[in-house]
Amino acid sequence: MGGTICRGRRKPEQVGRAILWLPFFITSRVMHAVDSAQEKLGRPVTAVEVFVELKRLYYMPIKSIYEIAAVLSSLVREEMLYTNEVGSHFTSRPYEGYLGYTDIFDKKFGEGYSLNSEQSVVPTTAKTVNLKSLLEILKSKDEKLFTDNKWIFDGEFRFLDNEPVN
Repeated sequence: MGGTICRGRRKPEQVGRAILWLPFFITSRVMHAVDSAQEKLGRPVTAVEVFVELKRLYYMPIKSIYEIAAVLSSLVREEMLYTNEVGSHFTSRPYEGYLGYTDIFDKKFGEGYSLNSEQSVVPTTAKTVNLKSLLEILKSKDEKLFTDNKWIFDGEFRFLDNEPVN
């Protein structure tokens, strides 16, 4: 299994894992509330709509909209829900303009990045930048130093390397 949710089978290409510990009785009821609300409204649903439907259907330990938003986000990370690009609406079924977490991650970060065990984005094969070197380049008046390192300014985002910052 692994992760913090009761999932027996994950696709090998799945990037994310739930951050919250989510027992089956919570995930199954939240998924049912998503489906029920979507069935009534005929479109993907918001966290507020899921929360209202969940309260209507079940007595649950989820007591606020913030808690249901966290649960929905974890279900997206587990590829159990699809969401739009801003994460405001959710659906359990494929829907035009809605993506799973792995697709969103790949679209935003592309190759060269992954998630570590804490689910933070880390570079794997992507180029990183050393902060001390970057500061030297930015402070320098040496054009050759800038030219030799112009890859840093190619428009791609970069993560810092793991050298401690003093």
